Amino acid sequence: ANITLKGDILTVWSWLDNYKAIHKDDSYFRTRALFSLTGDITDKVSGGVVTGAHGVWDKPKYNLLANVPKKGDTKLYNAYLKIKDVLDSKIDLTLGRYFMGEVEDALFYYGPTRNGRFLEVTALDGIKAEIPVGPMTLLTAAAKEVKTRAGGTAEPPRRQNVFALELYDNELFENQDIKTFVYGRYQKVSSEDDNLILYGFEAKGKLPIQGLRYLTTVAIDAGTNDGPTGVTEHGKYKGYLWRILGYYDMDTKLGYLMPWGGYVFVSGDAAAGDGK
Repeated sequence: ANITLKGDILTVWSWLDNYKAIHKDDSYFRTRALFSLTGDITDKVSGGVVTGAHGVWDKPKYNLLANVPKKGDTKLYNAYLKIKDVLDSKIDLTLGRYFMGEVEDALFYYGPTRNGRFLEVTALDGIKAEIPVGPMTLLTAAAKEVKTRAGGTAEPPRRQNVFALELYDNELFENQDIKTFVYGRYQKVSSEDDNLILYGFEAKGKLPIQGLRYLTTVAIDAGTNDGPTGVTEHGKYKGYLWRILGYYDMDTKLGYLMPWGGYVFVSGDAAAGDGK
């Protein structure tokens, strides 16, 4: 049997200076421990589980933050089954709670974050299908979002309905990956509908110069918001984004180095009108 066990522990120290203008400073440690177990059940069925704990090492001196969990507050972050070639159809299905996307994705990523004060872990509860379409693959997913964090200001549970549609190829062009996508999320805020759609194109790959790689993304907002959410009020989403990143992989006597840089252009936002 092919079984893999992995672990990851990440700790962040935060210093709050004059928190919420009450003229008090505070500091504390947050930590997140993740343990994953993946393996093959049969030739066509595999699965995985990710569990672990969020916690705060030291309770804030002034108790400024609400919802600080107990130490060692264990959570189930991921639990899924993947079935390959369902009924000899060449379609792969993933069922359960799963991660999706890459951590550097600007628009669509569900999994453990590597930064931020709250060490969030997001996941999707639902179904995902990967369907071959000629030389390309069509990925579709429908799920509800699950979010876990280590303490923090009280906030309502986020159980957004999420869908994804991707058409991608990793072999059509040598050393180039291309993807077109449509992502969406639906939620109710104060009994009002908030429906955001993102669509666009992404490409990444190697350049002719040895060690040089790039990633570029173009995305456009769509959808409507029928209530106030802090982004838009009774308006339409109509923003856009362009991002270009460059990476240079270097093997030196001191070890591996990866200098990188990039440029991101966004259309801005309008809190009092149409959202961007």
